[in-house]
Amino acid sequence: MTATRTFALLLVTTAALGAAHDARAQVLCTKRSGQVVARTACKGRERPIDAAAVGLVGPAGADGVPGPAGSPGGHPYRIVDAQGRPFGLLLGADFGRARAEVTLPDGTPVQFVVDPGGGFSPEIGPYVFYEQAGCSGPPFVFGSVGLVPPVVVVGTVGYYATAAPELVAVGSFESPPSGSCSSGSVATDRETCCSDMTSSLLGAPAKTVAIATLGVTPPFMVQR
Repeated sequence: MTATRTFALLLVTTAALGAAHDARAQVLCTKRSGQVVARTACKGRERPIDAAAVGLVGPAGADGVPGPAGSPGGHPYRIVDAQGRPFGLLLGADFGRARAEVTLPDGTPVQFVVDPGGGFSPEIGPYVFYEQAGCSGPPFVFGSVGLVPPVVVVGTVGYYATAAPELVAVGSFESPPSGSCSSGSVATDRETCCSDMTSSLLGAPAKTVAIATLGVTPPFMVQR
């Protein structure tokens, strides 16, 4: 190809590129007459042009400055307390209850269930069990550890499983008061009622977390 023909081809190609900008053409094609056109695909008797071969593609430039990190994805709704402070990460809601994943002060991820009234839901039973009478000794709860163990809130304390369930000889159980403790139960300093019993059940050893250490104030609500 002569220098004159190459220059002419470059002029025509440049013009075709400009015209193709709005049409969003994908390739350059040359007709049998030598005319260069921009198309999404070359026609039967046209030949595609290698843009690099005619000097239309320059060397790669330096990498640009990285952009800022995007916001993390998540549920479009959130749980907030009575002061508007967020309460964990909303995992989902069903039948009026909402589940929130909360990281405890010691770094343990757990999940709380909030009921439609804004309090903690007794979803898996509002009871904590003890091998000894008088609600003393190591506590046990129904349920298993799981990836994010659920918390049973009884009074001012939350309980969550730390090991697999096992058969436990129960000497007492603790429950939230309904007004005042019923006959046969005794009020505790945890704002609960303790009742002695003799039975066996599958319970998981539990750890405790004081609700006051979470830095939130019930009642809770779900908002967008």
